[in-house]
Amino acid sequence: MVRSSPNHQDKFIEDFTFITRQPVNARTDEANQISYEDLRKAVMEYWMTMKEYYKAAVDAFSRKDYENAQVFLEEGSFYMRKAREADEKSAEKLIEDSEEEEEFSLNMHYLEPKDALHHMKLHLTSLSAFCYLKFVVGIDDGDKKDVRRKRLITKLLEKEGIPWTEEGNGWTISIRVDEIDPKKLSFANK
Repeated sequence: MVRSSPNHQDKFIEDFTFITRQPVNARTDEANQISYEDLRKAVMEYWMTMKEYYKAAVDAFSRKDYENAQVFLEEGSFYMRKAREADEKSAEKLIEDSEEEEEFSLNMHYLEPKDALHHMKLHLTSLSAFCYLKFVVGIDDGDKKDVRRKRLITKLLEKEGIPWTEEGNGWTISIRVDEIDPKKLSFANK
């Protein structure tokens, strides 16, 4: 069942928890515009060109054309260096892309307040590898359970000393979970 807010901008889906993954920081500078796939394509093209030059060098050498063999060998070496550089850049890009800040949203407004609190504890102890975790705790429809759910969750966050921000008319709680040590949470082993 889909419910929307009075202004029909925010839609929430009831009866299941959804998780969305969104990069927080988008690529902005020109150096980051070259994607991993583009770099891998360049690596393959450089390797193919290198192989062609090396084949030509072998052919020239077998014909006793040592001057051209040396030229082809140097060109092959040039493309081998270019392929290695592009390969290193693609590896850096792969690591860089995996380190992007991400946010995950969990829709908990359909859960009973105590169940939502239990899910919150579970996610705080298990999802610490991600940067941001957002919990949708209500939808501003006047439901008293939404208020109770939010109060229980914010009370837990205060007790644990976990900073949070409110978004979406106060019905979404955003937490920076990568700075939380799950082992230090009072409920971690319970």
